[in-house]
Amino acid sequence: MEVNAADISFLRKQIINDIFRGLGPRAQGFPRKFMWPIVWPPAHEFSKLAACFDEFVEHYGNLCDAMKQILPRFVSDVNVSGAAHVPIDGPLLIVSNHPGTFDELVIASNLPRKDLKIVAEGFPFLSNLPNTREHLIFINENINERVFAIRDIIRRLEEGLSLLIFPSGTLEPDPAILPGAEDSVSNWSHSLDLILRKVPQTQVQVTIVSGVLSKSALNHPFSKLFKDFDQRQRVAEAIQIMQQLFSPGKYNLVPKLTFEKPFSIDKHYVDNSKKTPMWDTITQKAKNLLEYHSRI
Repeated sequence: MEVNAADISFLRKQIINDIFRGLGPRAQGFPRKFMWPIVWPPAHEFSKLAACFDEFVEHYGNLCDAMKQILPRFVSDVNVSGAAHVPIDGPLLIVSNHPGTFDELVIASNLPRKDLKIVAEGFPFLSNLPNTREHLIFINENINERVFAIRDIIRRLEEGLSLLIFPSGTLEPDPAILPGAEDSVSNWSHSLDLILRKVPQTQVQVTIVSGVLSKSALNHPFSKLFKDFDQRQRVAEAIQIMQQLFSPGKYNLVPKLTFEKPFSIDKHYVDNSKKTPMWDTITQKAKNLLEYHSRI
């Protein structure tokens, strides 16, 4: 699909701004000027791919089919377990860890739904994809906007749609290659309880992704320049995607994706005489799956 050159130029600028914003204050000034010639070519290529993806969303009318077209650029295959457990209709909240890179692509490409919306950070880049943004619910740290986003999530579930949410609100360790993935679950947002109490008929499906980050990208000399591990992982993610844009088969990645059996708040409380908060149940299921992913 052909896309407008002006659109690509605008998206490229937004991507570069998002990259340096994610790297923090230390990446501004001279580091940004130094890195600009390195970042520009992959940012341009990614802008073309993003604009093409947005055309796919318009063509197919949903995220899942559009993402199936893009996923082969980043992975050789996906090892999926529990896909048969995914409800094909009705309100569904898919709760996942967030190792980053292309975890949304991996999950959405393996969903039998046409009504998926993804709860995403409000990066300017994403908000400038006109077709894609219609399938996203943006959420950030602003309290008023966060309340509005939670209300939107509740409304969408009341309409019987499927939603994918990353309750960590930030990047998490890839359980296939990094320690700390299970500990990060303890920081998942408690707003899950509020959402589910408002729409108790919602099916909750804990989902875990691993193997999306390459060890070689994490150990790249440029990644190692960043002592803060979160920044190092973000840089590794950027390096990996940059290299994959020009050499799609470079890493030969086969991520693992596991869908836990879904459950609802009503069924949860019928089976649970102690009435353990849903947040506790969700995070425990996630920890169990993460422990499993760290071993396989």
